Amino acid sequence: MKQCNFVLGPILALCLIPMLMVPGLAQAGEPPIETIAVKSINSFALDVYKQLKKPNENVFFSPYGAFVCLSMAYAGAADDTERQMAKTLHFEQAGPGIHDAIGSLTELLSAAAQQKDTVLTTANALWCQKGYDFLPAYLELVKTKYGAGLREVNFKGDPTSVIAAINKWAASETQGRIKDILSSVDPLTRLILTNAIYFKGKWQEQFDKKSTKDQPFTLLDGNKITVPLMTQKKHFAYMEENGFQALELSYRGNLSMVVFLPADHKGLPAFEQAITNESLSNWLSSLKRTEVLVYLPKFEMNDFMSLTKGLKSLGMTDAFSDKADFSKMVSKEQLYVSDVVQKTFVKIDEEGTEAAAVTAIPVGHAAMRKKPNLVVFRADRPFMFMIRHVPTGCVLFMGRVMRPS
Repeated sequence: MKQCNFVLGPILALCLIPMLMVPGLAQAGEPPIETIAVKSINSFALDVYKQLKKPNENVFFSPYGAFVCLSMAYAGAADDTERQMAKTLHFEQAGPGIHDAIGSLTELLSAAAQQKDTVLTTANALWCQKGYDFLPAYLELVKTKYGAGLREVNFKGDPTSVIAAINKWAASETQGRIKDILSSVDPLTRLILTNAIYFKGKWQEQFDKKSTKDQPFTLLDGNKITVPLMTQKKHFAYMEENGFQALELSYRGNLSMVVFLPADHKGLPAFEQAITNESLSNWLSSLKRTEVLVYLPKFEMNDFMSLTKGLKSLGMTDAFSDKADFSKMVSKEQLYVSDVVQKTFVKIDEEGTEAAAVTAIPVGHAAMRKKPNLVVFRADRPFMFMIRHVPTGCVLFMGRVMRPS
């Protein structure tokens, strides 16, 4: 497990990929290599976000966690399955170098260990059916590029022990924040790929608890609820354009949270539909240090979602059917992905942020008036936010707040 000693609140992402059997089927001047992975992750993040969002519902997920898990599965895919996964994960231009890029990005995230008051850890593991013949080249790739060590288990003969072992690993790698992620495993499971990312940090500029007051929050339908709004006036990275404001709140380290706030309480759906990876990059590069009076709600939310329907809509269809081809992973039997699910938790308060995400991928058989010279950023209506690694721009977590709770 690679550790970066960053502190806000724990942010965790854990990804599981159970692999099951289908019955009866046997140069100079170029940008740093990690930018390939970052561009793919951020594009994937926006695609999946748009698939996950539902009217009037909060969303919080880890695109990084899902991306890394799917990338390890992609390393074993071939033919149409490989091409569809490459398109969904935005690997079209990356080629085999994508695994090197992801490995390089992981090393950069690990460099956060040099930062004070921040914890950022990542971990991967392969849980393989004992005695099952996975191709050595595949096992070597995920070990060297993803640091995913091989752990032999017995899905067929002792599933209870497997569940206990994976749940224990998940709890350990997420500082106890993610527990009991598995309640059962299919006896046809041959492999579970797991990824965990944990972040804990403090705001660079913390909010004073004495300044937090209960105030109105306008919902998408115009109704109002009362929520605790934190407030402070400091210099932050800020920009506004075309009916929305963007504010970056830094953590003590190399991570930050960016909040996108539409001007109107009904404006978030249109903003979400319009945002692209290119526009996101342009907006983030336009952030300027400005004195801002910030109002941000304290909130806590959790969610459980399936990514499968969205991934199919994005073109990754064969991997979920008996057409799946993971022949770079195994040679004797056909494996397929049965589902992709993620469970998440996030908490925002005066000190910082605490968040967790667990992804499982079974693969089987088949308004305030402005004062002069002072910008007001009042998040008292639905908004979108993301937590990113600033040096690379990689989006680790992403969500929307429709109704703080």
